[in-house]
Amino acid sequence: MDFIRKMLKNKALTGASIFVISTFIQRGLSLITTPIYTRLLSSYDYGIVSTYNTWYGVLSVIFTLSIAANAFNTGLVKYKADRDGFVSNMISLTAFLVLCGFSIITILRVPFQNLSGLEYKYYVIMFINMFFDVVYGFWGLCSKFDEKYIKYVIANLSLSALSILTTIVSLLTIDGDSAFVKILSGSIINCIFAAGITINYIRKAPTILFNKYWKFALLFCIPLIPHYMSNHLLNQADRIMITSMCGADKTGIYTIAYKMPEILNICWTCVSAVYVPWLYKKLDNGARSEVRKVNTILMTSISFITLSIILLGPEVMKILATQEYQEGKYIVPALVVGYYGLFICLICSHIELFYKKNKFITLITLSAAIVNIGLNYLLIPRFGYMAAAYTTYIGYAIMLALHAFNMKRTKLIQYVNMKLLVLLFIFNTIVGIGMLTIYDNTLIRYIILFAIFFICLLMRKRIICLIKKMKEA
Repeated sequence: MDFIRKMLKNKALTGASIFVISTFIQRGLSLITTPIYTRLLSSYDYGIVSTYNTWYGVLSVIFTLSIAANAFNTGLVKYKADRDGFVSNMISLTAFLVLCGFSIITILRVPFQNLSGLEYKYYVIMFINMFFDVVYGFWGLCSKFDEKYIKYVIANLSLSALSILTTIVSLLTIDGDSAFVKILSGSIINCIFAAGITINYIRKAPTILFNKYWKFALLFCIPLIPHYMSNHLLNQADRIMITSMCGADKTGIYTIAYKMPEILNICWTCVSAVYVPWLYKKLDNGARSEVRKVNTILMTSISFITLSIILLGPEVMKILATQEYQEGKYIVPALVVGYYGLFICLICSHIELFYKKNKFITLITLSAAIVNIGLNYLLIPRFGYMAAAYTTYIGYAIMLALHAFNMKRTKLIQYVNMKLLVLLFIFNTIVGIGMLTIYDNTLIRYIILFAIFFICLLMRKRIICLIKKMKEA
């Protein structure tokens, strides 16, 4: 009880903890509901939903400029004397950008339908969602800025639960295009809530077109488009290309297999909430050896989690989806190990950003995305949709190699035992891909899993000590 009271007195700690818990629950809900959706949707319909989400991500980077991801927080501080005016004008700018984007899509509707495999009605709902999602993001950032954590989390989780309930009921009761029903019913609650937010802000402060707030946001965001676009294409381009070359049903299978690295990503999100603040404090103090040691222990621990997820791949796939999705288990190792490489890259990028050695970062991400898209174009038609998992892995491997080069070039290599981390990545690759030969042998997989669990028990003191160090920093 004393620990809880101390935590509640520390607003920053309470806020961070609440947001971590909220994120964990939301992502957990996404995983928990996957088995429901895969049984209510065919692999084709699930693939259409995944394709929609992928195109939404790509087009939102272009037509909203990711304002909520970067410029908005800075603007809240810069224009704090007229915050309502700033927020209102960011909403009007977003509306203007989204309308421009929708106009372009409407004019080029036939080429876009042929390219994406999505009917025009999906783009209509996409751009409506795009606007209201950004507005909701603005509200969330304002709530965080005002330290209204409880209010935000309650609203966030309530809307998520209502959206899930609405979606399931709609799929069970409405006949027709199941993919469209899922997308529409899943977004309507958030849109209604965001519409209320929009009206509230516009009432508080009138908006003027092409003002200083617009200029600030445009100048801030436009140079960052290549970075955000490269990141998104590296993560999502494979699904667009699978739909185009192999069909939406294969995209559905691929998307379910992609849930496995998402499990790993949930673990990383929870760890990074503690790790990143600790890292910046230590970098500020120049604690090189301590940062290097913690990075090594951290990535070694995550390496064991990576292998454990791969070993449990067949069982998790059976829980997540029906038999028609099960061939996707054979691409799980490549996807999960690729994400392990991504986490090493994230550690490097945090250090690079802290020391403002970040000019190379966009080039790294862009290079990996180009290679990934090029390999997909060459290999998917020849080897099928499973090739996309291996091209994604190669993309992350290239990112890791380029980050290692940049760390050495900028003399930041002293903060990371790069040789060991690269060896861990190679070890995970060899073992992970090698496990495909025993995927149908449950006994051997469980013996290896038990061995990993035993090693983790032996390392538990180091891991506990690591967590305590980061919390105390």
